[in-house]
Amino acid sequence: MAGTKLVALGFIVLLSMGLAHAARVARYSSAGGTGTGEGGGGGYVSGAGSGSGSGAGAGESGSSGVHATAGGGGGGGGTSYNGGFGSGGGSGSGSGSSQYTQGSYYGYGGYSNAGGNGGGGGGGQAGGYYGSSGQGGGRGTGSGSSQAGTYWYGPSYANANANGNGEGKGTSQNGGSGGGQGGGTGYGNANP
Repeated sequence: MAGTKLVALGFIVLLSMGLAHAARVARYSSAGGTGTGEGGGGGYVSGAGSGSGSGAGAGESGSSGVHATAGGGGGGGGTSYNGGFGSGGGSGSGSGSSQYTQGSYYGYGGYSNAGGNGGGGGGGQAGGYYGSSGQGGGRGTGSGSSQAGTYWYGPSYANANANGNGEGKGTSQNGGSGGGQGGGTGYGNANP
């Protein structure tokens, strides 16, 4: 009789631990931010046009099953006619970070997985006609970081990704000059 009660009590304890573990894993939290910007300008008859834009976004999240994302973008453009000047530039940046720590129960192989990503892009475009000049530039940056840890016997997994892109364009017609440039950078960090 005492042995039966002991077995039943042990079963109840194990069931309670399993339910508590499932409740921990089921939690999910997320955070995200976005930003955009744009600008434009135009000038005629020996005038000047310029435009610029910028955008930034950041996201951060911490709990079980976490994921954080962020993105930003910006663009600008300018146009001029008849001996004027046009320029445009844009920039964008984004960053994301995520952290998660989980303990596994008695070597059940619990794992933690956290990911963060960030991306940004910017573009500029300018056009000039009839002896004018056009310039354009764009840049983009992205960063992502991730940290995950387990204790006791469970393995841990961490991943991070980042991307950045940029573009620029310049055009001119009838004796003018045009130039364009673009660049992008990305950074990722993972710490299991």
